[in-house]
Amino acid sequence: MQRILKICFFLLLLNAGVVSGQAHLRVNTIINWPDTVYDGQILPLGATVENIGTSAYTGPLQIILRTDSNIFSYIYYNQTTIFTINPGDTLSFFPPGGYLFDGSVFRPGNNVVVVWPHSSQTLIVDTAIFATFFISNQSIGLDDPSKIPGLSIYPNPANEIAQIWSPEIRLESVRIINSMGQEIKNENVGSTFKTTLDLTELPAGLYILEIIGSGIHRSTFRLMKQD
Repeated sequence: MQRILKICFFLLLLNAGVVSGQAHLRVNTIINWPDTVYDGQILPLGATVENIGTSAYTGPLQIILRTDSNIFSYIYYNQTTIFTINPGDTLSFFPPGGYLFDGSVFRPGNNVVVVWPHSSQTLIVDTAIFATFFISNQSIGLDDPSKIPGLSIYPNPANEIAQIWSPEIRLESVRIINSMGQEIKNENVGSTFKTTLDLTELPAGLYILEIIGSGIHRSTFRLMKQD
């Protein structure tokens, strides 16, 4: 009898709107995202947004981009068109005329880029992290960077420390960037094939490591920090 009463009470709350789902959006893909891009280049980028929540999203939507220089930009901007994304569905957004990569948003060299959907409505959103190497007008003609061959990071996930090992290319510096694109640490490691990162002061979460090697070598890694 008590079980039946609890079920009836839950159904009453649900009908009254007290118990309800919520839309939860995330960008899971950026279509045509470049590894390397030139200042002034226009690309037909597209952002694929997924609803991983329990309720449909209906309303206008923008796709915001922020680089690790803390500059904001829009991959897609529209405040009038009404979109509906049901739970489990995806929808792709393409800016009319493409997206312009310019020096007011991107800095020369490697950029860690954070992208997320935005709405004036109440909903949960997740950020996604991408990286691109931006060649400004002043640096046209320089060689594009190459990945550090054989580079490894362990353990990953990590607790207090993480080891970085490069069997061929000497390591010079390591940048740690959080999930919002903010630089947490920029450490010069000298000229070595192996270095240790102290993670004790970092809160648990996902981080991006930008690892610079000798010559024109660089690599980016995702590192999960655990408590």
